[in-house]
Amino acid sequence: MSGEVYITGVGLITALGIGKEENWRKACEGRSGVGLIKRFDASDFYTRFGGEIPDGFDALFAERFPKRVGRHTALFTQLCLASTAFALEDGGLNLEDEDREEIGVSIGTGAGGLSYWESKFMNSGYRESLRALESLAIIKYMSNAAAAMTSLYYGLEGPSVGIALSCASGAQSICQAYDWIKLGRVQMAIAGGAEAVLCRAMLSSFNKLQALSERNSAPEKASRPFDRERDGFVLGDGAGVLILESAEHCRKRDGRPYARICGYGATTEAHHMMHPAENGTKMARTMVRALRDASMAPEAVDYINAHGTSTKLNDQCETAAIKQVFSEHARELSVGSTKSMIGHTIGAAGAIELAITALSVANDVVTPTINYEYPDEECDLDYTPNVARPRPVRVALSNSFGFGGHNCSIVLAKP
Repeated sequence: MSGEVYITGVGLITALGIGKEENWRKACEGRSGVGLIKRFDASDFYTRFGGEIPDGFDALFAERFPKRVGRHTALFTQLCLASTAFALEDGGLNLEDEDREEIGVSIGTGAGGLSYWESKFMNSGYRESLRALESLAIIKYMSNAAAAMTSLYYGLEGPSVGIALSCASGAQSICQAYDWIKLGRVQMAIAGGAEAVLCRAMLSSFNKLQALSERNSAPEKASRPFDRERDGFVLGDGAGVLILESAEHCRKRDGRPYARICGYGATTEAHHMMHPAENGTKMARTMVRALRDASMAPEAVDYINAHGTSTKLNDQCETAAIKQVFSEHARELSVGSTKSMIGHTIGAAGAIELAITALSVANDVVTPTINYEYPDEECDLDYTPNVARPRPVRVALSNSFGFGGHNCSIVLAKP
């Protein structure tokens, strides 16, 4: 096994903004990016809001990428390509100086190009839409399109994978890249997740499950993890891409690491397609495995970026799981949910949240869980309510728990 693995570049696009700086600033300010949906008419849905990407993204993409790339990509791939560009710039990397066979690509998504596919069939009949379908449609909606196009556009010849594990996709993609570097398969990797789920099909499907908040009168307050009045999660689009490097490669180029990936835990609940096991026992097992892999005692952890979806069952089970793993130390932890500000970005969530966690480690600041107003007796930890908190963050944990029972926890520490 090779040595340490560092996070050296961060690219973020979420409902809070475009780029790392805007996202970090607004997250520290406790801002909400959630609002009424503008992309399509959602007036017939029980839920009419979500975490949409800011209006300026289309113009930014057209300015930075050739027209042919825009023609051949769906929104989730475009978000990935732009976030990759931001991450490379943030890491101070010039690919002309790199051996591109030593760079891997690992990108997760839950829905892939579903929103693109839907757009082709909304305004005309099924047969007419099929006849009019563009010849390269398949490369726009396939779930590995973001990973494949990132490799192609940036000329990266190391291993490339697209991972689809629902809400754990982004986190598992980073774990895959981490393993490549630890095993010496590559020296560097572009890893993360991208998602464009704000479409009629996803909104309708989650409404049928009664999983989404219906707080249409105050959408900015709808995502309220661990709060007693939570009534479901909020869908959001976004992408998070990280540059992972071996310590040796980072030192050779005088890179600036944000955090060190110490290890991870990945398990499958094998319990239910949607509901976590009672009292979060399988979630707890995932965190235990992560700490063991990182050779970290529970008492070493300062901060947990929780999965924190704002659903009754998930938040209750995750709280119970944290108590099982950390015992009395659970009361000393700062816990937070990035989803309170941007909604749930499904396959991108784990990557976006790990990026925020890395920035917390680097800056010794814990971002807040906003909209926390009414304590829940079953969710009684310190969720960093409403206001960011300066505190030493030497070791942190980021949790991702996906539909299908795909669980992942990643441990970060100061480099």
